[in-house]
Amino acid sequence: MMKEKIFAFLCLMSLLLSGCYEDKGNYDYNNLLKITITGFLSEKEDGTESEITSLTVTAGQVVKVRPILSFENEKDKKNLAYTWLFKDKVIGNEEKLNYTTEEVLSGYVLLDMEDLDTGNHFRATFSLSVLDPYAGSGFLVLSEKEGEPCLSFLMGAYTDGNDQFTPYIGLYQKENGKVLPKDVFKIHEHFRSNRHSTQIMAVCKSDFVDINAYTFKEEIRAAGLFMSGEIPTISDVMFMQWVDLVADEQGRLYKRVKSTNELFHSNRFLPSFVKDEQGEVLQGIRIIPGDISNSKNFCLLYDTYKKRYLIISDWKGSYGNTLAKIVVAQHGSGEQGWSEGFTRLDRMDGYKVVYTGHYMNPSEYLYPAANRYFSIIEKDGVYYHQHFRVNRDYTTGAMDVTEDIQGILPGLGGIMQENSIFCILRYSFGFDASIHPYLLMSSGKSLYLYDITERDSNSAEGFFKLYEFDSPIVAMNGECISGTQLGVGLEDGSFHVLNMTLAKDHLMDKEKLFLWSLPAGELGTIKDIQYNVQNQSPNFN
Repeated sequence: MMKEKIFAFLCLMSLLLSGCYEDKGNYDYNNLLKITITGFLSEKEDGTESEITSLTVTAGQVVKVRPILSFENEKDKKNLAYTWLFKDKVIGNEEKLNYTTEEVLSGYVLLDMEDLDTGNHFRATFSLSVLDPYAGSGFLVLSEKEGEPCLSFLMGAYTDGNDQFTPYIGLYQKENGKVLPKDVFKIHEHFRSNRHSTQIMAVCKSDFVDINAYTFKEEIRAAGLFMSGEIPTISDVMFMQWVDLVADEQGRLYKRVKSTNELFHSNRFLPSFVKDEQGEVLQGIRIIPGDISNSKNFCLLYDTYKKRYLIISDWKGSYGNTLAKIVVAQHGSGEQGWSEGFTRLDRMDGYKVVYTGHYMNPSEYLYPAANRYFSIIEKDGVYYHQHFRVNRDYTTGAMDVTEDIQGILPGLGGIMQENSIFCILRYSFGFDASIHPYLLMSSGKSLYLYDITERDSNSAEGFFKLYEFDSPIVAMNGECISGTQLGVGLEDGSFHVLNMTLAKDHLMDKEKLFLWSLPAGELGTIKDIQYNVQNQSPNFN
């Protein structure tokens, strides 16, 4: 039986092979048309061509390629068919390929040329990589231009020893053919553990618009994500690895706990408000952004009603979790653990919390499970700075506060204005030798700097004027991963990227401070700035 099967297979193969070379009785094989594809020419945007063996484009770009051909026994009239294949899909049937890329893919493009008179085929390939069109870090800018909301991306690159940015003005409008809702007021970035881990959220009072960070295509809106079916009037959001929070106009919180960290969205927000450990609805909550990576797993909140800090857990361990648990910020050493002279975080009565920001030290990137904070508080016209660390226990998920220090903050009262903006550099200490432990504050056209390593309560050293702009400052962001860049938006619509490495040594020195600028008129009226971290997103396991 086996011999019969082998014999039948050999007969079939001989028939197939003989078909490839079928002689119709009038071929002179020495005079058959022979084609050699010696290479490929790619057409650039300016119309010029260059020879390629590989090509890299971004999704949405048009690939224009034609073969370089060499003929033997060429006839006056050629009867040729062209088939271009990419990832087993026909993408063209003309001699010149015009292919609009859509998906992020990599592989070989095959050109199959057939002489229809003889059935002979001639083939060649080149490699093609289709990348995300906006895969890169940089500054996201929300503005109003010509009466419409405008979301732009200033994508950064390091070229020839210089920091450069490519401005994509009105990118959301361009990619979606529509504008954002009129009541959009801020940008929020959130993450997942899967590939393409970053998503951009345009937060509106009546909605939020989730946008693919790599294509800028709209993905989802708030409708359907609330169990009640109604979207509250939104004042702020915080989307973490497992727990997501939405604050309404009274500072009350809605929450959801996601079923997976591999998706940006799963499950819906509960219809009831978040309560504290005593069962009371939380109100007047101020969300304080921080490092939400897998080694931290919590978020700091400030309760403006009861004058206390709270910590909400985002921790899910191998043997349990404390997801969405909220505790009052207590010292790790108990009631008597608070340092002398430190205003305890669970009893801030009599003090006004002016600002609280989070900063990182690379030596604590993975261990311990803790975040560091710098705060400005005021009482009876005297300003104080507070440093403290919030910790999470690796085993139990318990959260507490340690390393609490407080001192007088000199010089602030004379320069701070009602609309002053504060911004702390998230990465205050660089991964290399760079140092930029700075708090920045706007005061009209002036930008002031305070060195947060100055912890001596008796020190007279306070704020330094870093630079005087031509227009008032309206927005700032210092979340650049390296800690070296500060994005500053001015009232006249201009945007500036400042070099913050050792900036304290370059006061008023425009040549040393300015890395890149976009003139007034390009962006419109700037409302918010967010650094787009993209591939440097938090580590989620």
